[in-house]
Amino acid sequence: HLLFTEMTPSLLERDFIRFSEALYELQKTVGEMFSVFQGGIYTRYSSEAVEILRREGVIGVGQSSWGPTIYGLIESYDKAVKIMRRIEDKIDAKILLAKPLNKGAEVSYI
Repeated sequence: HLLFTEMTPSLLERDFIRFSEALYELQKTVGEMFSVFQGGIYTRYSSEAVEILRREGVIGVGQSSWGPTIYGLIESYDKAVKIMRRIEDKIDAKILLAKPLNKGAEVSYI
């Protein structure tokens, strides 16, 4: 439901905040479905990172599959660097900054 009513329209409208909110809600919903198996909405290793990112104002936060990777959508590289510097001493984790690949799929022959 969120995919069609919030995520897709927000992408088309380039509404970063709306997309981030919808992504977070989707991740919580999926996490709730697996909470019995992973001990909560997020794995015990991931929940601290989610809480830290949310406290830093990152709206679009989620867990990659069963974790332990946590990701957050941040509007700009400069803001991401500032957040990274503030949180790197709060958590024992490797923090990577990456940007989206804004092009379609590519098929190549091996």
